[in-house]
Amino acid sequence: MNALKIDNHWLTRFRLDITSSSNRLYANGRQQVEVTVTLEPRKGETISEESLDSLSLVLIDEDGEPRLLDHPDLFAYKERDKRFVYHAAYGGVPSALTEKTANSIRRIFYVTSKRPGGTLTQIYAMMFKDESSYAITNTSPFVSSVVIESITPPPPHDKAFHLEPGASFTYKSPNANSHWDDEVKETVSYFGFADPKLILVESTALVTPSNTPFYERHNHDDALISFELTNDYSQESKVTALGVGDDFEAISPDSGEAFVERPNHMIIHQYYRRFYVRHYNSLNEAPSAWLLLDQHGNEYYVEFLVSDGGHALKYHVGENEV
Repeated sequence: MNALKIDNHWLTRFRLDITSSSNRLYANGRQQVEVTVTLEPRKGETISEESLDSLSLVLIDEDGEPRLLDHPDLFAYKERDKRFVYHAAYGGVPSALTEKTANSIRRIFYVTSKRPGGTLTQIYAMMFKDESSYAITNTSPFVSSVVIESITPPPPHDKAFHLEPGASFTYKSPNANSHWDDEVKETVSYFGFADPKLILVESTALVTPSNTPFYERHNHDDALISFELTNDYSQESKVTALGVGDDFEAISPDSGEAFVERPNHMIIHQYYRRFYVRHYNSLNEAPSAWLLLDQHGNEYYVEFLVSDGGHALKYHVGENEV
């Protein structure tokens, strides 16, 4: 920037305001602070599209030079990520925008941070007038900036979530290869935040895809004594995890009872079948590992674990990718 000159005299207004509910944000690189820049040219001057395209948020480094907010730990976007809400706890009071005139122009930026919790960052605006000069808000008459505060995301832990089993339903299903009907049991569990103020907005499968069994067990045994009057005793168990918003429906053929997806929850579907024909023995297990995001953009790594032949289910929340 040393070869360029500062020229603020072609503008009558050039200022920044925090226009989200707070100047605070979780330092997860997802939650955003909304910053509005207001510009107005002097009479007889115009702001070209090229100049508007160059409008940027900047930091001022130790040498007094502007640096764009395109660092890995601090970034400014021109589009809002609507998956995530603004931080609700007030830090600095949002600015009241000054009255807009016929010549005023406003542009909105959305700032994310990965800076250490407690960091206060002062941000300015800069815009090129032409190839040789630029306007900036750290120089008179436009001494204007905003400060954002980075907050350490809360530590993840198992108690942040709950796994709520739905009532299982059982039914019988005809089997053309057996004199006896198959006996089926299905259980649907709902996985979400324990705190109702938190919302699970996104889930990403890291290993086994959503709606694909991550546990599948087949086994066959010969019973010496069988009250069903058959010595062939077989079982099939499957456990499947489905991400937030994935289509799901399970209906009991006997009662018409149905389980469906629940908003902002994952679903764990356990399927068990007992039948009376000779079968095979096998066990296929794969990790059911997920990256989950809440409405603030905070992330949680969760793994679902199965035991007792597919009947018992638990989960673990880790700080690192599982």
